[in-house]
Amino acid sequence: MSEAWDEDAEYDPASPDPVRPEDRAVAAADHDRRLEADQRLVALLARDGFEGPRYDRFARDLCDYALPVLKGWLYSGEIFGLCAKVRIFLHPTERELARLHHDADAREELAAMTVAVALRKFRNIALVGGGWTADGGACLTTYFMGACKLVFAGELRRVRDQDRRWRQQDACDVRPELAADDPAAIAVGTDLVRYHLDRVDERTAVCVALHIDGYTHEQIAKSLGDGTSPRAVEGVPHRWRTKVKRELEDGGEPDG
Repeated sequence: MSEAWDEDAEYDPASPDPVRPEDRAVAAADHDRRLEADQRLVALLARDGFEGPRYDRFARDLCDYALPVLKGWLYSGEIFGLCAKVRIFLHPTERELARLHHDADAREELAAMTVAVALRKFRNIALVGGGWTADGGACLTTYFMGACKLVFAGELRRVRDQDRRWRQQDACDVRPELAADDPAAIAVGTDLVRYHLDRVDERTAVCVALHIDGYTHEQIAKSLGDGTSPRAVEGVPHRWRTKVKRELEDGGEPDG
């Protein structure tokens, strides 16, 4: 990650090269030089126990490097191909690919969580645990991006599970007696959602529909464009569900 190190100086890394196809064409001598520099860096950080100001700066620079790279992979969808190369098959849907391509907030959130989790694992396994060595042939940045790919799979599954729970709750919560894992029940719940959305004002319908579709409160507030705060948006689906439950308990079922 650096040209050279003065062990008595403060940590001052050079800007790392991005992980691109042309990096693989870097001359062997230059690659060896970078590995040697990384080896000196790890030895220096180890003297501080991989903590303190010098490590914090190293970690911050590593994250600053990884975030734009990872967001680029999410934007293009390349991340799924890279994961498949290490036999992590995530099978993205068209909706997922479109959301990651068009929704900068979704990319930012997923990339930030992935890098944060990867950094903890990288410190514990690669640095403290000695998992990274120059003999392995990978520079620190390349090794860290490999860790990000492994962590990404778990973070994507977490997001998928969260989205699934939200949709099931919004589709079936209007009928508590319906089993959330029953496809027929979910279909009935979805029909009820549509029926009741047709009977509310446009603002409420927009908030609830976007919430069911997985949009964040911040994104919904922006879509409304009327100055509504994300905090105000948060209460709309809850009030709507409460109202629908009350109507159903009072016999307000749709006729069909």
